[in-house]
Amino acid sequence: MKSKKIVTTFSMILLGLSSAFSQQSVNASGGNASSGSGSVSYSVGQIDYQSNVGSNGSSSEGVQQPFEFYAVGIFEAYASFEVSLFPNPSSSFINLSIANWTSDQTVSFQLCDLNGKVLNSEVVKDQTTVIDVQHLADASYFLNVMVNGEFARTFKLIKTN
Repeated sequence: MKSKKIVTTFSMILLGLSSAFSQQSVNASGGNASSGSGSVSYSVGQIDYQSNVGSNGSSSEGVQQPFEFYAVGIFEAYASFEVSLFPNPSSSFINLSIANWTSDQTVSFQLCDLNGKVLNSEVVKDQTTVIDVQHLADASYFLNVMVNGEFARTFKLIKTN
């Protein structure tokens, strides 16, 4: 009799814990769709969501989130500093182009892997710099652009075949 009460109590605790941290959504339909140009996950009939915003960031509960974010960072001191990186993704070379560069600024870049290891670092001498990436493995990398030793912009670079 005592063991039956223990098993019942233990089962109630597990049932309570398993439902305490779950998300709930009543959708009419949903699924995944894909083609040669990409894929998308969707849900139909979602009637409720909640957005939380705080000093450390924000979250949207109940809303499907994308897998990958491309906008990495623009620092306020260099918000008007016009820098572009193309083509991205690339298999051999990328172009780093700087539009409004003044002669009193020292511009450089760092090519880093996802662990932060610097793979290539150079001082930029022209408005357009060609960077060789064909020796890199197929993966994602970060390209940090610095002005006078301070980070100005960060790009996510995707290396493909």
